[in-house]
Amino acid sequence: MLTVRLMGCPELTSNERQGAIGRFLAVLQVDFGGLEVALEAHAEFRRLCEKYRPHRVPSSERSAVDRWEKAYALAKTAAFRPWPNLDQGAHFDIEFTPSGPASTNG
Repeated sequence: MLTVRLMGCPELTSNERQGAIGRFLAVLQVDFGGLEVALEAHAEFRRLCEKYRPHRVPSSERSAVDRWEKAYALAKTAAFRPWPNLDQGAHFDIEFTPSGPASTNG
């Protein structure tokens, strides 16, 4: 099951939050060539960050982290395109459990 939450921006309505989440996921899907591939990249990003925390991921494994961070930044920019000043401090929380239907929560 996929759950995506927009954290922050309490001034957005539920419909605006869902629209932002939709734009965010659309960019990730295009950037990675599919949502499943994007979710795999996110899982690898999280795995590497946890493995090396509190230190920086070494350059030998840095490409996966850099790719996710670049795609995330592009997706976040697209998500907040209607409200460019609201994205400061906001972030998208992504959880994926490989069973059940997909959902998005604002």
